[in-house]
Amino acid sequence: AGRGGDSAGYRGRAADVRRLRAGGGELRDEDPAADGVPEAREGDVTERPGLPLMVQATGTREMKFADADITFAQQTLVSIVRAIATKRAIEAAGPAKTATFWHVINGSLYDMAIVDWCVLFGSDHVAHQPLHWKNVFPADEFRQELYAKLKTDDGGWKTYWANLKTYRDENAAHRALNPVTNHYPNMDLAVSACDFYYEKLKLLAGQRGMNVQERSISQEYAESFEIFSRLAKSAVGATAASGEPGG
Repeated sequence: AGRGGDSAGYRGRAADVRRLRAGGGELRDEDPAADGVPEAREGDVTERPGLPLMVQATGTREMKFADADITFAQQTLVSIVRAIATKRAIEAAGPAKTATFWHVINGSLYDMAIVDWCVLFGSDHVAHQPLHWKNVFPADEFRQELYAKLKTDDGGWKTYWANLKTYRDENAAHRALNPVTNHYPNMDLAVSACDFYYEKLKLLAGQRGMNVQERSISQEYAESFEIFSRLAKSAVGATAASGEPGG
């Protein structure tokens, strides 16, 4: 698969987002009992002058967010499902096995979607991934509602999570010389998890008086796939007809 790249859709705005800076030791992914985070106290999180902040208590963690942080998380979720929709639309258009141009694009879209998904669902380190769901919402409540949404349990989620996280660590964000990953994880549950997180963020945004989009992530995915499928069919046909190598 090709390496993931920047998404101009939201990364172009990321320069305006002040990322959270919080202390904390080494955290264990998806293990709230062993994450090494002490009970939060007022003042534990660094202030960011000039930005309206929201204190969000998440069990053993207390984080402070600006509106821009919530918007950044929402834009990341939208970017993830658009990348997945684009990849699947291109596949459905049926580019030839020799159409290197499209296979490079598809590999990059897949890598980008998984890397960005792991920003919000991968490692829960409060300093490195402050917008991971555990650092935004109370973990137990979010987890149980997420499992209900996905119709899975703790074991099923951890297995799926490990598949995506391992792919990200070995193939997308880094390169393992002897990778464990020998398959491409299916992204259906990833899309559903994005849909759930987005709805939670919409509630949070509404509480802050922010503009709330009525559209859901599942709607965004479905409509993007429909439109991109038509575009991909035309584009794949055009490159094939061009006679160029790799088209």
